[in-house]
Amino acid sequence: LKANPPADYVIGGKTFKSSRNVFMMQMDQYHFWYADEQEIIYINYNLLKNEMVWYSDVMIKILESITW
Repeated sequence: LKANPPADYVIGGKTFKSSRNVFMMQMDQYHFWYADEQEIIYINYNLLKNEMVWYSDVMIKILESITW
């Protein structure tokens, strides 16, 4: 978290905290979490370095399409 402090990211009208880290220099991991008095939501996705070329834009579109 020191290298990539949490940032706000809006998904489906809810403001999530988000963080990104690299696992073993081979995989980018993305974490999104939200909590209020009624629910706790955690979303995670992982992409291998060579998948970043093909899938990062797709994952952003999927996250943006989530509705509650």
